[in-house]
Amino acid sequence: MMPFLCLIGGAVIATWLVRLPRIRLATSIVVLCVATQAAFNFRVPLRQEFPAEFIARISRAYPDGYREVASAPHPLEFLPYQYEGHIDSERRLFRSSDIRMRAFVPSR
Repeated sequence: MMPFLCLIGGAVIATWLVRLPRIRLATSIVVLCVATQAAFNFRVPLRQEFPAEFIARISRAYPDGYREVASAPHPLEFLPYQYEGHIDSERRLFRSSDIRMRAFVPSR
């Protein structure tokens, strides 16, 4: 249903832009604000690193391991991911535990 509402909203906005030139400035400001908010909201998911990628990156930089040289947030620390297939008790466990990904190298 949401795609149809978006199409209808776009059609209404297009009609307004044709009929009322004063609304163009307001529409431009709203579009700029929405784009800025979207960029702000997407910064965390786009910078996430999944365990396989983390292991590969650290393995290239440090071939062996025993002391912690790097850590990164686990994807399950991103709250929306905790609601995909996890029950309430599991979500509580994720939030109360330190589930960061860590890499260790030999102490020299």
